[in-house]
Amino acid sequence: MRIKIVEKSNGVVVYREKYGVMVVVLLLAMAFLGFGITFIKLAEFSWFPVVFGGFFTAVGLYLICRAPGYFLQIKKQGGAILLSADKKGLNLSPILNMEPVHYAWAEIERIVLTEKFRTKENRKRSFSWNLAIIYIKRDSSQRILGLLERSRMRVWKSPQGFDICSVDVPPRKLDALQQALLRFSGRGVEISVCPLVLFDYISGEERLEC
Repeated sequence: MRIKIVEKSNGVVVYREKYGVMVVVLLLAMAFLGFGITFIKLAEFSWFPVVFGGFFTAVGLYLICRAPGYFLQIKKQGGAILLSADKKGLNLSPILNMEPVHYAWAEIERIVLTEKFRTKENRKRSFSWNLAIIYIKRDSSQRILGLLERSRMRVWKSPQGFDICSVDVPPRKLDALQQALLRFSGRGVEISVCPLVLFDYISGEERLEC
């Protein structure tokens, strides 16, 4: 799914290209249906495969039923919006069909745009590319969140204890996005472009190579 950026006089939008999103949603729905139906057919009168397969079948049917409305929505928007910004703040939707979460500029500590993001946690290592990492201020009204709220809003902790949220951004467009965000934030928020960001949860280090 290609990610694009559009800047207008009243804001900037980062979004996934609509036709790519439509294809992925349909393929995902068909995969759930196929997986679920296969389990049911192989059940041989055993209740567990029927329940397990029925769950996946139900999810596939739900996606298919919701698809027309969702496709109409992203067609109207021009794509599946990940991030939008104007003079009031940021709206973030890190995953498909997520209700946008709004942050006023005063709630944001800093934003880091990175080409490569690495994490270290015990023996686990992970890599991501082309991300916007949004640091939320410690005294923000968004700070005290329960597990369900964190899951819904896609907020997690950095090694140094900041509440953060990350969204995918288009490759080779980090500088352009930085300038747009600086303009709409009134340059009141630190916004950096860093080739590499490392979150080391073992040592508690956050290394930004900017």
